[in-house]
Amino acid sequence: MPPRTPLCAHVWPPPRAELHISRLAVPRRHRGQGHAVLLMRWALDRASRFPREIVEWITVSSLQTAVPFYARLGFKPADGPQKAPV
Repeated sequence: MPPRTPLCAHVWPPPRAELHISRLAVPRRHRGQGHAVLLMRWALDRASRFPREIVEWITVSSLQTAVPFYARLGFKPADGPQKAPV
């Protein structure tokens, strides 16, 4: 079985101008050690390097159980798709 990618993201070009993170996964045995935070900080740093007209928004797909994790990083939960400015 091929290794799984811990972070899957896609940049949608204008007019959408969005970086969407569709997956962030850390194996159970490595959880609680800050790996997910490091991956997200890396992704957010990379997003900030894009020109504003290319990445104006960062969105995340998340399980309900992960909402508190993303909230600690500044994301706001929504009932449906929601965009947060970069």
